[in-house]
Amino acid sequence: MLGAIRHMEGGMPPITTTWCVILVASIALFQYYPEYKKDLALHWGKVLKEKEYWRCFTTFLCFGGKFGTGKLIDLFLISTSSARLEAESPIRFVLSSILCCFALLYVDYKKLLFWHRHPWMSHGLTLSLISTSSWAQPFKLTTLAPLPLPPFPSWMLPPILCVQSCVLFGSSWKAMFAPVIVSLPCHVVLLLLQELFPAIGQPLNI
Repeated sequence: MLGAIRHMEGGMPPITTTWCVILVASIALFQYYPEYKKDLALHWGKVLKEKEYWRCFTTFLCFGGKFGTGKLIDLFLISTSSARLEAESPIRFVLSSILCCFALLYVDYKKLLFWHRHPWMSHGLTLSLISTSSWAQPFKLTTLAPLPLPPFPSWMLPPILCVQSCVLFGSSWKAMFAPVIVSLPCHVVLLLLQELFPAIGQPLNI
Protein backbone atom coordinates (compact mmCIF):
# COMPACT_ATOMS: atom_id res chain seq x y z
CA MET A 1 0.00 0.00 0.00
CA LEU A 2 2.82 2.37 0.77
CA GLY A 3 4.86 1.55 -2.32
CA ALA A 4 3.68 4.53 -4.34
CA ILE A 5 4.43 6.88 -1.45
CA ARG A 6 7.89 5.50 -0.80
CA HIS A 7 8.85 6.16 -4.42
CA MET A 8 7.44 9.67 -4.58
CA GLU A 9 9.85 12.53 -4.89
CA GLY A 10 9.27 15.31 -2.40
CA GLY A 11 7.30 13.36 0.19
CA MET A 12 3.53 13.35 0.60
CA PRO A 13 1.45 14.87 -2.23
CA PRO A 14 0.06 18.39 -1.68
CA ILE A 15 -3.70 17.76 -1.38
CA THR A 16 -3.32 15.01 1.20
CA THR A 17 -0.74 17.06 3.10
CA THR A 18 -3.07 20.07 3.21
CA TRP A 19 -5.99 17.91 4.38
CA CYS A 20 -3.91 16.41 7.20
CA VAL A 21 -2.63 19.82 8.29
CA ILE A 22 -6.17 21.25 8.41
CA LEU A 23 -7.43 18.24 10.39
CA VAL A 24 -4.63 18.59 12.93
CA ALA A 25 -5.21 22.36 13.13
CA SER A 26 -8.90 21.73 13.84
CA ILE A 27 -7.93 19.60 16.83
CA ALA A 28 -5.95 22.49 18.30
CA LEU A 29 -8.67 25.01 17.41
CA PHE A 30 -11.43 23.05 19.13
CA GLN A 31 -9.21 22.28 22.11
CA TYR A 32 -8.71 25.97 22.91
CA TYR A 33 -11.79 27.46 21.28
CA PRO A 34 -14.55 24.81 21.47
CA GLU A 35 -17.18 27.43 20.65
CA TYR A 36 -16.07 27.30 17.00
CA LYS A 37 -17.50 23.80 16.67
CA LYS A 38 -21.03 25.14 16.41
CA ASP A 39 -19.95 27.46 13.58
CA LEU A 40 -18.20 24.79 11.50
CA ALA A 41 -20.27 21.64 12.04
CA LEU A 42 -22.73 20.50 9.37
CA HIS A 43 -26.20 21.78 10.26
CA TRP A 44 -28.74 21.63 7.46
CA GLY A 45 -30.98 24.25 9.00
CA LYS A 46 -28.10 26.72 8.99
CA VAL A 47 -27.03 25.70 5.48
CA LEU A 48 -30.45 26.01 3.84
CA LYS A 49 -32.08 28.80 5.83
CA GLU A 50 -29.09 30.99 6.65
CA LYS A 51 -26.96 30.09 3.59
CA GLU A 52 -23.95 29.00 5.66
CA TYR A 53 -22.64 26.86 2.82
CA TRP A 54 -19.14 26.58 4.24
CA ARG A 55 -20.47 23.93 6.64
CA CYS A 56 -20.67 21.51 3.69
CA PHE A 57 -16.88 21.82 3.38
CA THR A 58 -15.78 22.10 7.00
CA THR A 59 -17.61 18.90 7.93
CA PHE A 60 -14.99 17.04 5.88
CA LEU A 61 -12.04 19.22 6.92
CA CYS A 62 -12.37 19.15 10.71
CA PHE A 63 -12.17 16.57 13.46
CA GLY A 64 -15.18 17.23 15.67
CA GLY A 65 -16.27 15.28 18.69
CA LYS A 66 -13.89 13.67 21.15
CA PHE A 67 -10.34 13.20 19.93
CA GLY A 68 -8.95 9.74 20.58
CA THR A 69 -7.37 6.68 19.04
CA GLY A 70 -10.03 6.51 16.33
CA LYS A 71 -9.04 9.95 15.05
CA LEU A 72 -5.36 8.95 15.06
CA ILE A 73 -6.26 5.93 12.94
CA ASP A 74 -8.12 8.25 10.55
CA LEU A 75 -5.04 10.46 10.25
CA PHE A 76 -2.91 7.39 9.59
CA LEU A 77 -5.29 6.17 6.86
CA ILE A 78 -5.44 9.60 5.24
CA SER A 79 -1.67 10.05 5.31
CA THR A 80 -1.12 6.60 3.76
CA SER A 81 -4.09 5.50 1.66
CA SER A 82 -5.13 8.97 0.46
CA ALA A 83 -1.52 9.87 -0.27
CA ARG A 84 -1.15 6.70 -2.33
CA LEU A 85 -4.33 7.44 -4.30
CA GLU A 86 -3.21 11.00 -5.00
CA ALA A 87 0.25 9.83 -6.03
CA GLU A 88 -1.19 7.28 -8.47
CA SER A 89 -3.53 9.77 -10.14
CA PRO A 90 -4.18 13.27 -8.74
CA ILE A 91 -7.08 13.92 -11.14
CA ARG A 92 -8.85 10.69 -10.18
CA PHE A 93 -8.24 11.45 -6.51
CA VAL A 94 -9.83 14.90 -6.80
CA LEU A 95 -12.81 13.54 -8.73
CA SER A 96 -13.22 10.70 -6.22
CA SER A 97 -13.18 13.19 -3.35
CA ILE A 98 -15.79 15.43 -5.00
CA LEU A 99 -18.10 12.53 -5.87
CA CYS A 100 -17.84 10.98 -2.41
CA CYS A 101 -18.43 14.33 -0.70
CA PHE A 102 -21.58 15.00 -2.71
CA ALA A 103 -22.82 11.44 -2.16
CA LEU A 104 -22.25 11.62 1.61
CA LEU A 105 -23.92 15.03 1.85
CA TYR A 106 -26.97 13.69 -0.02
CA VAL A 107 -27.17 10.61 2.21
CA ASP A 108 -26.81 12.79 5.30
CA TYR A 109 -29.53 15.22 4.19
CA LYS A 110 -31.97 12.46 3.22
CA LYS A 111 -30.93 10.19 6.12
CA LEU A 112 -30.57 7.18 3.82
CA LEU A 113 -28.83 3.81 4.33
CA PHE A 114 -29.40 3.71 8.12
CA TRP A 115 -27.48 6.99 8.35
CA HIS A 116 -28.19 9.43 11.16
CA ARG A 117 -27.13 12.99 10.53
CA HIS A 118 -23.52 13.61 11.46
CA PRO A 119 -22.00 17.05 12.08
CA TRP A 120 -18.53 15.77 11.11
CA MET A 121 -17.85 13.47 8.16
CA SER A 122 -14.08 13.32 7.65
CA HIS A 123 -14.13 9.68 8.78
CA GLY A 124 -16.90 8.83 6.32
CA LEU A 125 -15.01 10.49 3.47
CA THR A 126 -11.84 8.57 4.30
CA LEU A 127 -13.72 5.27 4.26
CA SER A 128 -15.49 6.16 0.99
CA LEU A 129 -12.21 7.06 -0.72
CA ILE A 130 -10.53 3.84 0.38
CA SER A 131 -13.57 1.82 -0.74
CA THR A 132 -13.68 3.53 -4.14
CA SER A 133 -10.02 2.68 -4.66
CA SER A 134 -10.61 -0.92 -3.57
CA TRP A 135 -13.29 -1.47 -6.22
CA ALA A 136 -10.92 -0.17 -8.93
CA GLN A 137 -8.52 -3.11 -8.39
CA PRO A 138 -10.56 -5.58 -6.35
CA PHE A 139 -8.16 -8.54 -6.58
CA LYS A 140 -4.90 -6.67 -6.08
CA LEU A 141 -3.25 -7.83 -2.86
CA THR A 142 -2.91 -5.24 -0.12
CA THR A 143 -2.25 -5.06 3.63
CA LEU A 144 -3.50 -3.02 6.57
CA ALA A 145 -0.76 -1.83 8.90
CA PRO A 146 -0.39 -2.14 11.83
CA LEU A 147 -2.75 -5.17 11.94
CA PRO A 148 -0.77 -8.44 11.63
CA LEU A 149 -2.77 -9.68 8.65
CA PRO A 150 -1.40 -11.51 5.61
CA PRO A 151 -1.92 -9.84 2.21
CA PHE A 152 -5.55 -9.96 1.11
CA PRO A 153 -7.57 -8.84 -1.96
CA SER A 154 -8.35 -5.13 -2.02
CA TRP A 155 -12.12 -5.71 -2.06
CA MET A 156 -11.81 -7.03 1.51
CA LEU A 157 -10.28 -3.78 2.80
CA PRO A 158 -13.57 -1.84 3.37
CA PRO A 159 -15.23 -4.59 5.45
CA ILE A 160 -12.04 -5.14 7.43
CA LEU A 161 -11.86 -1.41 8.23
CA CYS A 162 -15.52 -1.48 9.28
CA VAL A 163 -14.97 -4.44 11.60
CA GLN A 164 -11.87 -2.75 13.05
CA SER A 165 -13.80 0.45 13.80
CA CYS A 166 -16.73 -1.41 15.34
CA VAL A 167 -14.69 -3.85 17.45
CA LEU A 168 -11.75 -1.70 18.54
CA PHE A 169 -13.40 1.72 18.81
CA GLY A 170 -17.05 0.93 19.39
CA SER A 171 -18.25 2.62 16.21
CA SER A 172 -21.76 1.90 15.04
CA TRP A 173 -22.05 -0.30 11.94
CA LYS A 174 -24.63 2.18 10.67
CA ALA A 175 -21.92 4.85 10.50
CA MET A 176 -19.76 2.48 8.41
CA PHE A 177 -22.44 1.18 6.05
CA ALA A 178 -23.31 4.35 4.12
CA PRO A 179 -19.73 5.45 3.25
CA VAL A 180 -18.97 2.02 1.80
CA ILE A 181 -22.23 1.80 -0.18
CA VAL A 182 -21.98 5.30 -1.69
CA SER A 183 -18.50 4.45 -2.95
CA LEU A 184 -20.03 1.94 -5.41
CA PRO A 185 -21.90 4.47 -7.60
CA CYS A 186 -18.94 6.83 -7.27
CA HIS A 187 -16.71 4.07 -8.64
CA VAL A 188 -19.10 3.49 -11.57
CA VAL A 189 -19.11 7.20 -12.43
CA LEU A 190 -15.31 7.25 -12.31
CA LEU A 191 -15.15 4.26 -14.67
CA LEU A 192 -17.42 6.03 -17.14
CA LEU A 193 -15.38 9.23 -16.92
CA GLN A 194 -12.15 7.32 -17.46
CA GLU A 195 -13.61 5.70 -20.56
CA LEU A 196 -14.40 9.16 -21.93
CA PHE A 197 -11.22 10.82 -20.64
CA PRO A 198 -8.41 8.25 -20.22
CA ALA A 199 -6.07 10.89 -18.77
CA ILE A 200 -8.11 10.83 -15.55
CA GLY A 201 -6.46 7.60 -14.46
CA GLN A 202 -2.92 8.63 -15.33
CA PRO A 203 -0.26 10.21 -13.10
CA LEU A 204 0.03 13.96 -13.49
CA ASN A 205 3.34 14.77 -15.13
CA ILE A 206 4.41 18.39 -14.72
